[in-house]
Amino acid sequence: MVAGKPIEKMIIVDQEKCSGCGLCAIVCSFDKQRIFNPFKGWVRVYRYLEKNLALPAVCEECENSPCISACPTKAIERVDGIVKINEDKCIGCRLCFVSCPHGAIFMDKTKRVATKCTLCDGKPLCARVCPRDVFTYVERTPENMRKRDKIIEKNYRHRERFPDFYKVQEAPELEVKQ
Repeated sequence: MVAGKPIEKMIIVDQEKCSGCGLCAIVCSFDKQRIFNPFKGWVRVYRYLEKNLALPAVCEECENSPCISACPTKAIERVDGIVKINEDKCIGCRLCFVSCPHGAIFMDKTKRVATKCTLCDGKPLCARVCPRDVFTYVERTPENMRKRDKIIEKNYRHRERFPDFYKVQEAPELEVKQ
């Protein structure tokens, strides 16, 4: 990516393809936090075991990002085409979390700030490792925008049926024995 030049690609997330393996979340957690913990990555897979359903959540980089307008400290802004959170400005109020229509903003309990996918600055690992092609990283063309909008609409139908998926899901506290 050339500094200052917006990323001209976007991610498309087809939740119906997801098997719930969680590889995307594991790889993301290791890349971002250097720990293999699906609750520590910036991609999450919400699971509804009773219905054998898994719904991955990743930032869709909304054109009119509600998280940006919800943030009272202006900690969220678009940088080179990617919505990013400035941890130094974030006060952990969770307004971005509740405003995100994709369930893709999470709270880092350790740092007490919001976190979200940044598309790995133009090289999203989730799209590279997913065995079922749930995530595709494509050029931002009118045709791909229409395709993404149709898939987002389809994904919303799942969200309406299972609204509890998008409530706070944080990492369980793990006791480390020495």
